[in-house]
Amino acid sequence: MLLALIYIALTPTPSDSVAVMDSVHMFSHPHYMAHNGSRVVQLNEGNTLNERLSFSPYFTKNYGPSGISTLGLRGTQASQTQIIWHGIPLNNPMLGETDLQTLTLNPADHLSINQSGNSSVYGSGAVGGSLIIHNEPTFNGDGYKQELDLSMGNFGYSRFLGQSTYSTKKMNLSFGLNKSRSTNNYQVFIDEQKKELKHAELNRLNLNILAAFKLKNKSQIKTILEWNTTNRNLPNFFTNVGTDKLEIKSLRWMTEGLFNHEKISHGFNVGYIHEDYLFISQANPEGSKSNSDLLVAKYWGKKQFYKVFRLDLITEMQYQSGTTQSYSSTQEQILPSTVLSLNYEKKGLIIGTQNRFNFKASKRISKLYFDYSYKNLRVYSNIGNAFRRPTLNQLYWGSPIARNLQVEEGIFGEIGGAIALKKLTVDVSLYSRALSNEIIWVPDGNSSKAINLNRTRALGHSSTLNYRFRIKTTPITLMGQYEFVQAETLRKESDEWENTLFIPKHSYLIGLKTTLKNITIGIRNRFTSYRYTNYDSDDYAEGFFLWSGYINYTHKDLSVRLTTNNALNTRYYIQPAQQMPMRQYQLGLNLTI
Repeated sequence: MLLALIYIALTPTPSDSVAVMDSVHMFSHPHYMAHNGSRVVQLNEGNTLNERLSFSPYFTKNYGPSGISTLGLRGTQASQTQIIWHGIPLNNPMLGETDLQTLTLNPADHLSINQSGNSSVYGSGAVGGSLIIHNEPTFNGDGYKQELDLSMGNFGYSRFLGQSTYSTKKMNLSFGLNKSRSTNNYQVFIDEQKKELKHAELNRLNLNILAAFKLKNKSQIKTILEWNTTNRNLPNFFTNVGTDKLEIKSLRWMTEGLFNHEKISHGFNVGYIHEDYLFISQANPEGSKSNSDLLVAKYWGKKQFYKVFRLDLITEMQYQSGTTQSYSSTQEQILPSTVLSLNYEKKGLIIGTQNRFNFKASKRISKLYFDYSYKNLRVYSNIGNAFRRPTLNQLYWGSPIARNLQVEEGIFGEIGGAIALKKLTVDVSLYSRALSNEIIWVPDGNSSKAINLNRTRALGHSSTLNYRFRIKTTPITLMGQYEFVQAETLRKESDEWENTLFIPKHSYLIGLKTTLKNITIGIRNRFTSYRYTNYDSDDYAEGFFLWSGYINYTHKDLSVRLTTNNALNTRYYIQPAQQMPMRQYQLGLNLTI
């Protein structure tokens, strides 16, 4: 129970960071589950999800260097944004969200963001979009390769990464260790006074093993095993006496098969995730324990017929369970579902439909989409519905009335277009979303309880730009991304719409990158506007500009980099429970043998 309270209370580097992918075909890789009209943005660099997203315009609620960090896409909360790991949802069954600080990435991991309705096929919790983590092993026959990466910076930051890979034309085996630590002694601004904050240490450790085998016809079988542990101190902001501790341990396993035949492709995913939480406070030195389990089994297949039609089918079974000291027993649920998709494609025109049937919740997700491409122009649109189930905590924590919580459900729509010229690529879209029965936590005596809101709605705009040019012989890339969202909430027994909590109306990212022989230099400016912090829309957290930059020197298999974050913010300070990135400097060295 204390663990849940902590989450409720706290949840009010080099290279290109943003690049737009022109198209992603449905099931060209099964984890995308998106059609050509999808607007997928690839994110590169960084050791954790939190670090990579800090160099993008997407909004993360980040409560300090040792605090919880969550992602919300297109005016939604963290529980309405799915984190997908090789087809397996990482959102905790009890909490409904994922702490980005606990997820360490490996050198071969790739991130993609699939926004709005293009993620609805994932099912519950993908109202705003999905962040997809996938690892594509290479079969290059290079034999043994070792990668060593060392980093250090201010606030006592240090990181060690070691990755060993053995690759042949038919096999890829790798083992990695990723360990980082930060003492996080920094200043906070409380009651117009600066105080030195201590006891905010953060430690992360990740061990990973991957084995992949290449079969005939580009088929393959892959398995990944990861063990993660994150230990963080949660300091007392006001007295700076003593500290609370939160320890999170997770075990993730996934096995995947991809099989290609002459007229049909199919595959499977089987995954298991176990997470342990231990919250230790001054009032409870023995700690409050919690754990959750998620087992997913998925089979998918696609078939092309009559040259212009394609049929896709997914069958999925999820088993979720959770236990805390406040429960009298383990709570569990079994969630079967099926996804059926049919599309027509000819001469640049794609028309299709996706339907997901969630039998346990008696909910069906349907989407219609349209995509037309002619030469360097593209127009796309989609419309459909989405939903989110109550989490195990929301259902079983508090009064028995909570078990009568309704499922969040709503509709969405999007229309957009793109142009791709020799030097310039632009993608622009407009979207809307309306959601009924949204679930929130409210105070209930000495505890909290979950209730349904009447309705939320959002209207937004997304745009990206990439421009490549030269000054004499020097190549320069200009990249930009802008996000606007007007997110509003209508509470029960109210007739006035108010701004949704913590959602910035405006955010953008502008960056420049150039390469001179062995030296790469990049600078970025990110802006996040103010975010309302109460339901009456009369109190808000200040907006902020964030300047970041890097310089990277490469010589053969050795590279040295220097990065800085929040370097030019003259009004720099950290306030409790409000996002303000630290002024960070890091020096790193990477060696590949």
